Amino acid sequence: MIKKFFLFFYILSIGNLASADALEENTSRKWTKSKKDTLAVSMGLLNTDLGLEWQEKDNRAPILFYKTNKQPHIFLNLSYRSFALSVSFLDLNHTLNPDKYGETSATDYQFRFYGDRWTPEFFYQKYKGYHLNNHNQLGVAATNSHETYYRPDIGLEHWGTNLYYNLNPSNYTLAGNFNLSNKQIESGGSWFVLGGFNQYNLDADQPIIPSTVAGYGSSLEITKINSTVLSLGFGGAYNYVFNNFFLGGMLGISLDHVNNKITLVTAPQLTENANGNRFHIRGSLGHNGDQFFTFMSIINDGQSLTAMSSRVLYDVSEVRLTFGWRFENIRFSSVDNVHDNYLP
Repeated sequence: MIKKFFLFFYILSIGNLASADALEENTSRKWTKSKKDTLAVSMGLLNTDLGLEWQEKDNRAPILFYKTNKQPHIFLNLSYRSFALSVSFLDLNHTLNPDKYGETSATDYQFRFYGDRWTPEFFYQKYKGYHLNNHNQLGVAATNSHETYYRPDIGLEHWGTNLYYNLNPSNYTLAGNFNLSNKQIESGGSWFVLGGFNQYNLDADQPIIPSTVAGYGSSLEITKINSTVLSLGFGGAYNYVFNNFFLGGMLGISLDHVNNKITLVTAPQLTENANGNRFHIRGSLGHNGDQFFTFMSIINDGQSLTAMSSRVLYDVSEVRLTFGWRFENIRFSSVDNVHDNYLP
């Protein structure tokens, strides 16, 4: 049964940078675009997540690993030029072993538009219901009716945008690794400039850290953290190709300015400016033929920031396994008209 159905068009104001900044065709480029009269049909498994880790900055206290409980879902994707239609099967909120790990409600949208130079990505994620994955090592008792320490009241919301600028677009294309709308025909790489604006809202009805965990001091009273993060960084990417097979990815790091609004049990809301950093990790491998294509990709952003005496890590991730086929000599005149006349 179809549980999620959404259609997104390539008309977001920032997203238009990707199509507006297209490179002219040239023989020196190490990659090629898909043909305009091609419909790509793909399906596979998709798993998205938003994890939470917590540790005191002095590293003497144990790390808390809060995890969600949700299963991957099946997707079907149709793409034509700059437009895509995606249908997801299975409920995103379906949980595995709820008696053991509890239940997680989830809303998760991650959109990426792979341009020649500019690649913007957009997030809206909202998860509620976390379990402490290492509660035995921490000496924290399991909650009633569950085999782990389960907190249905802990909620985490993330929204924002990141922007990647390719410094050598004739040598490398991100699309050749992560959605295969372009094809890398020779091995190549590039450096990237990274920027971002992200908002993280963590809240709970009770203190997020169990009172029995030693070494956390005043952080034991935190029930809510609202963090606004501005990022600027640098990274590098490379795609190794052999015939129609490829293996590639990107590594990057951003330095962040963070503004926190923190709510405690026994004190009014505190406001503080802090530092943070983000590690950008991307990887993929697969086969990109003229018609058949398949690949597995992993996208992960680890957002680390300080809050009072603690270091908090928000782990944004997407794992995708895709199988697809390109159907050539297919034209949609109405779509072509919108693409050619209304998109920059």
